[in-house]
Amino acid sequence: MKFLKTAMRSVKDVTRLGGVAARMMDEYLGDRTGFIEVSNHYGLLLKEHDFAAQTKAYKHAPISTKRFTEYLELADKHPAFVEFRTALDDYIKNAIDNLYGNFSEFTTPLISQAAIAGFADKFKSTLPIQYNGILVLLNKHVSTSLIIHHLSYHLHLKTNFSSD
Repeated sequence: MKFLKTAMRSVKDVTRLGGVAARMMDEYLGDRTGFIEVSNHYGLLLKEHDFAAQTKAYKHAPISTKRFTEYLELADKHPAFVEFRTALDDYIKNAIDNLYGNFSEFTTPLISQAAIAGFADKFKSTLPIQYNGILVLLNKHVSTSLIIHHLSYHLHLKTNFSSD
């Protein structure tokens, strides 16, 4: 059977693969195991070819708004999002509570530049997919391999948290 798989994989033109498989099936006529093996391997090779073609088309297709939105979408219960949201909410709540009963000039910022920089760093480290999405929207340089890595990570997490 190893010869069968090698012979069928050596055919580069998928349109010719059907003829090769048919000839091999003729040779295995009466041998159910061999016949089924050829049939299954032929189906596998066709699926692999279709998958490769779809992947190539997908990689070179322009990203639609829907795909970009799905890429950036984050479940409300996602741990990284909850962590960042809680830290930001707590900081702002404390800043507002500290102002209660005190006079504050209109031009005095509620959140310091250092705090904003700290939250930007936290956002970058805890929510890298959304951070890279913002960089793309702002026309900043983003590594394609990094986006692909985060996209696959995001899709894995989305399937785990979207049903909660």
